[in-house]
Amino acid sequence: MQKTVESTRTNRVSVCIELLIRERNKGKSLRQLGQMVGRSHEAVRQVLAKYSP
Repeated sequence: MQKTVESTRTNRVSVCIELLIRERNKGKSLRQLGQMVGRSHEAVRQVLAKYSP
């Protein structure tokens, strides 16, 4: 059961990161992205810095 929960969480996070990268490439600001996902623009910036190619 624990493994299923962890994989679901991982899949959801990766989808969210893909969404952030895609929307950022379309030209949305960090503040707009933060409002979309309910995080601060600084948290969004850190995620994009870590995962964006």
